[in-house]
Amino acid sequence: QKCNNKEKNINYYAFIYFVYKKGVYMISTNTLLSHDYDLNLYSLENTNEILATSKKKPIFNFSNNVSDGKIGNFRQRKTGDCYLLSSLVALSKTTVGAEILKNNIKKDKAGGYRITLPGAIMCKNDYMKNGKKCYITGEYHITKADIQRARKQYGKYSSGDLDVLLYELAFEKYRKEVLKTNRANNQNSEYNMAGQYTGDGTMNNPLEAGHTQDAIFILTGHKSKVYSISSENVAAINSEDIKSINVQEEKISQRATRKILEKMEKNPKRYAMTFALKLDVGKPEFGYHALTVTRVDSNKVYFVNPWNSKKEFSLTKDEFFKAAYCVTVTDFGKDGTLTNIGNGIENFMGKIEDFFRF
Repeated sequence: QKCNNKEKNINYYAFIYFVYKKGVYMISTNTLLSHDYDLNLYSLENTNEILATSKKKPIFNFSNNVSDGKIGNFRQRKTGDCYLLSSLVALSKTTVGAEILKNNIKKDKAGGYRITLPGAIMCKNDYMKNGKKCYITGEYHITKADIQRARKQYGKYSSGDLDVLLYELAFEKYRKEVLKTNRANNQNSEYNMAGQYTGDGTMNNPLEAGHTQDAIFILTGHKSKVYSISSENVAAINSEDIKSINVQEEKISQRATRKILEKMEKNPKRYAMTFALKLDVGKPEFGYHALTVTRVDSNKVYFVNPWNSKKEFSLTKDEFFKAAYCVTVTDFGKDGTLTNIGNGIENFMGKIEDFFRF
């Protein structure tokens, strides 16, 4: 067992060794890199890879290694990409969103996959239209080796469903392209500028931090609308860049969100909805965490946390409005078609006021 000083980065590693059919194996747990006590099984002959099979029969099935184009259960790990993972779940709950996600993934003959990100392609086209340098491709080849390498980096990417991992790897490649494009055009990442925004991402950690409205657009090419719920939460943030919302705007946003919740209750397959909570991370400024609204009834809002997408929680609607910092809604239209794709692309590089508007 290893334990570091609690005031520093804390690491706990517990190891159990056992013998089975003439083989020596090790079970380990690492509580730093997971939100619960996950156990990993290794053979001492190869401790770099989680053991998944014995004589072609599964021993422990920690990850789904087959893509079916559907977003299955997963757990977020060390990387701060809750915005992306929550967006994937939200889209998977809608008819059109689920279809887009499935169609974005194509398997190749070598055991890898080619992922298309429609919004990224729209970014590329807009850069070209405006005569700017652009390294964004919108199409990403995830090889079998990429998948194996990601699975071995336990704690960095999500565990569980392969399709979720494929989108993480594709979005990671997209973010690197945006960072390179920003440098080439001598521009910075700017909040809600599609094709320019990179959260807190760097070349070494491109997935770090983001917004669900940006992720949903890149994943689908479809626009979203953001409702700010609590002026108190905004005013409480220790940042000169955050402007508090006046009470009138706050009440309008809450009324609009309540109407959306009512519509989602009647037609859950039409709306993809995420929301953010403000988290106390032990620093002067607060952190944020994105979650997915899965369904709504007359009194409650049900949601899942990307830390474990299999578990569903609920809040009363009053509790939800007290807890939520903001809500992001993507409307896929009455008839289940992509009613907004392709409209208003002339303003594509505009800010949220111009672009993410229904």
